[in-house]
Amino acid sequence: MTLLRPAVTMLVIGCAFAADSPLMKEGLWSMNIESSINPAGTTTRFTASMCRSRAYEAQKAEEAKGKGTCKTPVTRDNGATQETVIECTIGGATTRIKETVTVTGENSAHTITQSTFDSPIGGITEMIVTSDMKYVGPCPAGVEPGDVIMEDGKIIKPPKP
Repeated sequence: MTLLRPAVTMLVIGCAFAADSPLMKEGLWSMNIESSINPAGTTTRFTASMCRSRAYEAQKAEEAKGKGTCKTPVTRDNGATQETVIECTIGGATTRIKETVTVTGENSAHTITQSTFDSPIGGITEMIVTSDMKYVGPCPAGVEPGDVIMEDGKIIKPPKP
């Protein structure tokens, strides 16, 4: 679980910056995720679901901007593929996130979120999170936007500001 938390956190952050993605449909998304963490060379695969809402993700993007100096996200849209790049400097450390979202059907998408950290976070300098996502339907009762439901049913709440 220790290595899953950074992957889930980067996924939530990436989703926040992609809130305007044409893929964005509010509700529960099932995700098959592969996370590669460097320099450890560790790859983790897991399945989870995430409750998404435009309002929540826009709020998280604003909060992230308020925590440091973030450049305005650069978004390139090429039909079914949207690429968003964000760079933030927090406490002197720069984090770069590039998320590529490719819509693969009305209710499905493939995402690649590449993150690099000038100052390692727990020894991590780079993380690549790849996810195949599928829209499931409305979020279940008791699950709030930003919540991630792991395979075992455990709910991971998003990081607090």
